[in-house]
Amino acid sequence: MPSAETLESVEAMAKTMAEDREASVLFPRSAVNQSLRTTIERLLVRPILRADMAKASGLAPAELMDALVLHLLLTETKHPTNHSRTAHWFEACKRAGQRAAARWESLTGPVATSRAPHVVESLVRSYAAGTRDPAELIDRMPSS
Repeated sequence: MPSAETLESVEAMAKTMAEDREASVLFPRSAVNQSLRTTIERLLVRPILRADMAKASGLAPAELMDALVLHLLLTETKHPTNHSRTAHWFEACKRAGQRAAARWESLTGPVATSRAPHVVESLVRSYAAGTRDPAELIDRMPSS
């Protein structure tokens, strides 16, 4: 899992990705979207989900709820009408980012004055918002 320092080093990019849904001539979203999504998935999403699955029985109730919500949002195959580019989906993406930040901080330990949880939130929100089709979501991980 990336350290706070590593995450803070990409803070500006993460904020831009999470807040700017528009493409530009110099930064066409379609040209880089899949590579960025794959990177975010491998560096943050999968490690957080795996760690939560491994520790599920030892989590406090609030942590378990955060882990469950995150898992459902980022892995559950959605019905096409539930996963459309609507305000409802973007709100769910925001919630996924918040839950991922909470889980990252719980798994790595709080870092005083760290901006890293905000970076995790922005990256995961961008990852989820970049999903165009439910088939792009990662497979649900079986419990042990």
